[in-house]
Amino acid sequence: MKQNWNRSLIRKEGCKSPVDLKKRADHMIEQLKNIYGIETFEQTAVRWQAQEYLQSDSVEERVKGVYRILYQDTQIDEIPAATVAAAIGQLENLIAELRARQQVEEDLQKKVNERMEQRYAEYIRDIKLQIIKEESRSYETPYTFKKLALLEKMEYGGLKGSALEYLRPGSLEEIIGQELAMRALMAKLNTPFPQHIILYGPPGVGKTSCARLALQMAQNRDNSVFQPGAPFIEVDGSSLRWDPRESSNPLLGSVHDPIYQGAKRELAEDGIPEPKLGLVSEAHGGILFIDEIGELDPALQNKLLKVMEDKRVYFESSYYD
Repeated sequence: MKQNWNRSLIRKEGCKSPVDLKKRADHMIEQLKNIYGIETFEQTAVRWQAQEYLQSDSVEERVKGVYRILYQDTQIDEIPAATVAAAIGQLENLIAELRARQQVEEDLQKKVNERMEQRYAEYIRDIKLQIIKEESRSYETPYTFKKLALLEKMEYGGLKGSALEYLRPGSLEEIIGQELAMRALMAKLNTPFPQHIILYGPPGVGKTSCARLALQMAQNRDNSVFQPGAPFIEVDGSSLRWDPRESSNPLLGSVHDPIYQGAKRELAEDGIPEPKLGLVSEAHGGILFIDEIGELDPALQNKLLKVMEDKRVYFESSYYD
């Protein structure tokens, strides 16, 4: 495709002796060789019939050859400028623009190549990790399989229940002497906004049974917030143990960071923290019954109070939020 070239006179101050003009013409040709490459430059010169002009000893002829290459026109037989110096100045500006454009393209291509190499390295690494996980051998041994079979046999071969499960009250009529307490308990639970409740009384009076039965009755009421199958989680407050570093909190939950033991092997290898839900989260939508709550650790009581106020548990660590 031919380009429109400017025939306007370009006046360039400086030395205009034949020797200087020849040096400038030679310098232009060397710049074009660096831009195109020697082989491509020679092919371009042949294509636009500029080879004879470039090999001439005349500065004017060599300038004509450069014009033909830059403007890709074989019909240029005269210098489109008033003087040879003006023509050389015009060509030097064009070569400078061509060199600047080439530099921008080279920088862009370099960044593209670096990005492609980075993506390729990441792609190869992901494939290697996937292959390692697929081909990694199992750590189970015949001994561990034997222990698992023994545990399954014990699970299905033991007692099917306890006497308390059969003797536990199943209706309000089976609870004797606690009618007022049950009515108050139902009034607190069977509302659009159930409240936190403290049940107190001597051991064996039936606090746990009343709470469990109250939940079952509340589920059967119309417009109850407790859906069918709402969980009833029972825990002994005197037996709860927790780590002040929050690496272990069975009541509120915790996050097993990769630096702590307890995270799953496939998560620990990849540095992925594993959140562990606590009893509060397991009781979501139902009732969490904490027996002997007075024996609970005071620091854990304060944390539980915040959860009761906000109705939300936060899992936080240096790796996870």
